Amino acid sequence: MCAIPGCSSSWAIPRKPAPAITRSRTSRDAARAVTPKRDLYRARVYEALKVAGPVHMNPTPFGIVGGYTDEEGAETTKMDQNTYRPRRVELTRDNLVMDSGQVRETHSGRKATVWVVRE
Repeated sequence: MCAIPGCSSSWAIPRKPAPAITRSRTSRDAARAVTPKRDLYRARVYEALKVAGPVHMNPTPFGIVGGYTDEEGAETTKMDQNTYRPRRVELTRDNLVMDSGQVRETHSGRKATVWVVRE
């Protein structure tokens, strides 16, 4: 059984092919390669964000906690960012994940959106 609301026991069976840039052969090849695993990756991303919980505004010694930036989520799930981010975007489009309104710094020092599961 998957952890995402609305999914069924056939969760691991993709409903449609992964998106690709049609004029790019490498993009089409990558989409074909990820399609069998895409829903499993979506479930991993969703579950990681669910476990991370909502953003807590009371600062801790580690800063503001809860949710994940795409970089943090990819590290937590041990997924490549180019695999993690598209799955998080799909979850956002499906209204299962949302922008928390907060940002955190990435390893490079840039600001990144903190994403959370929609309650």
